[in-house]
Amino acid sequence: MLAFISRVQKIANPPSSAVQPKEKTALKFGCLDAANIVPGALVIPAKSHPDAKAYGGAIGYQDMINDPEVDVIYNPLPNGLHFEWTMKALKGGKHVLLEKPAANTEDEARQIFTLAEKKGLVVLEASYYRFPSIQRVKAILDSKELGPTKTITAALSAPEGTSKPDDIRWKYELGGGSMMDPGSYTVNVLNYLASPNKPKSVLTASAEPYSSATEHKQIDKNYFWNDSSFPKLKATVRCEGGSIEIFNFLMPHYYHYITVSPKGKRSRTEKAYKFGDGSKGEDWCISLSTGGITRSPRNSTT
Repeated sequence: MLAFISRVQKIANPPSSAVQPKEKTALKFGCLDAANIVPGALVIPAKSHPDAKAYGGAIGYQDMINDPEVDVIYNPLPNGLHFEWTMKALKGGKHVLLEKPAANTEDEARQIFTLAEKKGLVVLEASYYRFPSIQRVKAILDSKELGPTKTITAALSAPEGTSKPDDIRWKYELGGGSMMDPGSYTVNVLNYLASPNKPKSVLTASAEPYSSATEHKQIDKNYFWNDSSFPKLKATVRCEGGSIEIFNFLMPHYYHYITVSPKGKRSRTEKAYKFGDGSKGEDWCISLSTGGITRSPRNSTT
């Protein structure tokens, strides 16, 4: 709990520009829209950069894309607008940090990455949980410390009321839906941890409504901590030589822990808030977009 409080405090209070010098090689980000994720991901961290500016008016989006000082466009627009504005950003010569899901259809996604490759630009889907904690989990799996992978499970749930019924995340006409928003995380983490042997088809699928925990509450009402009513945010990989589990794979920047349990040996716990070489990320950063990404060559692969 103390570690969690400490992380939240650091994230909410980034240093001022007077004590956080800007790297000459840092990329300059432009952000479309005022999505809920923007204050924490960009606006609050921007306190450490005195040259931040805003664009407005009917053509504010295009003005930002046309600005030669902007290197990367972050696109957190509603899903249904991802394709249109990502294509405009690429045509304007900008790299794109694209909020998940990349597009509404497979065809749109192919068009995006085909254009990016043609222009020598980078398009990165903004699954920011991938940096760097889950990479540490993948590194342990790739080391073969636990042997070949047998099964991978991922669970994500949230209390009823976390988002309102009329939230744009659920509006079909805007590209919304459970698998286009929260469900994309579980699919993404399963694919990532299974790579390079990614799943090729879905054999079965089921959903467990969060409200189903109500019956367990009645049975466990005498316990101070009721696990059945707590959000499920775990990913677990079982291998021939043991298992590895990450708690809070969804928002690891706030708090997480990785439990490695080799067969016949004592379990250990790890955390990964920064990259191993210490080159990226700060205690107040919640994503790579604010963690000091350095400039990439224009011919980077997508």
